[in-house]
Amino acid sequence: EHFQSELEEAAASASNGNGDKSDGNSKKEIAINEEKLNELFAAIEVYFRNNNPHRDPDFSINKLATDLGTNISYISKALSFKKGINFKTYLNSYRIHEIKQKLNQREHEKYTLKHIYTNSGFLHQSTFNRVFKEIENVTPSEYIEKIG
Repeated sequence: EHFQSELEEAAASASNGNGDKSDGNSKKEIAINEEKLNELFAAIEVYFRNNNPHRDPDFSINKLATDLGTNISYISKALSFKKGINFKTYLNSYRIHEIKQKLNQREHEKYTLKHIYTNSGFLHQSTFNRVFKEIENVTPSEYIEKIG
């Protein structure tokens, strides 16, 4: 779906052309904008579930915007509106979620941790360790120890 034109139309309807809010229907117009952001966020969620783009270490907000027919500004606004986070945090949360699933399935007993985190989209151990600790509040080693 192409959300950019719909979002632009909603934004234009919320403005009188001078950047000022139009009189009368501003609450309705805000609701329309929120609805478009909700729709875009839902499309982002479906895209991530169906395509697993987080596994690509080079995946970017530009690629997501292109594939969804919108622009990076609308992607950022939708993520901020729905989750209060930026694109990188959203992407990395998918990566960490997948790694945790693999660790919970004891894959670290069959494969190296490097194999697990590189197949989940991280290129460098230092980045993986930092992001894991930011999201989980424990290091990967502490997490593995905790799950037994």
